[in-house]
Amino acid sequence: MNSDGVDFTVAKTAVFWDIEDCPVPDGLNAVDATNNIKNALKNAGFNGEVSIFAFGGTKKYIVGLNSNNETEFHHFPQGDVNARRAATSGEIFNWLMDNNRQRTNLMMIIGDTTDNIGLMIFLHDLVGAGYNLLTSQPPSYRSVPLHHSVSTEWLWPDLGLGKDPVFKRGDPVLGKWEYFNGPAVNPKDHVDTDPEDDDPDLGTDLSLLFQ
Repeated sequence: MNSDGVDFTVAKTAVFWDIEDCPVPDGLNAVDATNNIKNALKNAGFNGEVSIFAFGGTKKYIVGLNSNNETEFHHFPQGDVNARRAATSGEIFNWLMDNNRQRTNLMMIIGDTTDNIGLMIFLHDLVGAGYNLLTSQPPSYRSVPLHHSVSTEWLWPDLGLGKDPVFKRGDPVLGKWEYFNGPAVNPKDHVDTDPEDDDPDLGTDLSLLFQ
């Protein structure tokens, strides 16, 4: 439970999955992977309702995802990372509005965010406003600046295989910074992690994040 009295172990979780950056693990289909994601969340103590929003252009995943009523798929031309990032931010915005800004878990399954400073600022601001950020990234793309606001982190494809997280803030073992094998960088040197307001400006045109 956080300082505002929100119990994230029973709160809803919205999963925003870039299926191009983090493809379905070999040997599985999309339904297998989504079920593994849900199981991994539950095993890590997140027991609330899970909604999954997938973004990508790999058509072979669509059939599997369409057979899973709990997953919403957004199709984009393969390789159009900027369109996927913009759509992801827009879907986060919709999630916040649909849930009346109720504090929830927000999970990002995403690749390299080095050039997406606007997205990272947006996520930092949401954490500052009381949301709980979970992430899963391939080992080579783990973001030091983003990690500053992450409460629980999985590697990809480990999450898609249902494995345990590698970082959990406050945990006596998994909560150690040494678990994050990145350079010693102060995230505040990269992004503004001190939002002016308690709530992010949800009325802002999110396309501005990618200019």
